[in-house]
Amino acid sequence: VFFDIAVPSGDFAFAMSAWYCRQMGIPIHNIVVCCNDNNNLWEFFNHGELRTGRPAVSTNTPECDHSVAKLLEMIIFLCAGTTEVHRFRKCCLDSRTYFPTEEIFGKLKEGFYVSVIGQSRIEDTIMGAYSTHGYVLDPYSALSYAGALDYRAQSGENRHMMLLSEKCVLHYGSYVAKVLGISGTELHKILDS
Repeated sequence: VFFDIAVPSGDFAFAMSAWYCRQMGIPIHNIVVCCNDNNNLWEFFNHGELRTGRPAVSTNTPECDHSVAKLLEMIIFLCAGTTEVHRFRKCCLDSRTYFPTEEIFGKLKEGFYVSVIGQSRIEDTIMGAYSTHGYVLDPYSALSYAGALDYRAQSGENRHMMLLSEKCVLHYGSYVAKVLGISGTELHKILDS
């Protein structure tokens, strides 16, 4: 049975891990890459252009605050080889827009869906997941969950979805408590129950 997987972006390592798992035969259908307000990956996977010189915006999901996702050259290498990676890196060094050829672009976007989730939506998702289901999400899990919802709404797909995030809610306890409108002590009690 195939399933989809949603990952936070900023660093392309989660997406690449899912890509490798799919290549090894794990039944992953689509990889949903979830961006914050630094949405260069959306432009790249939807329009085939990556503006490498654009400054990143500071957000409450700082590990996603990169105008060019770290390790993006890995998927470029796997789809197009060393020469294309050198061309991509040169564009990055010169702060120019990177445009893959149509053939390379087709290979790059195969099996990827990219969603952009703004800061207010992350907070709404944290509140909604708790009030509706009793789940307490950290901001990166909320980013992935919102992206997964966007993917399902746009595609109409209803496969099982795995969310990946490496952060613990307690790491962002004061932020999550503030979003939920409770104290840190109350958040700890909720997590302990």
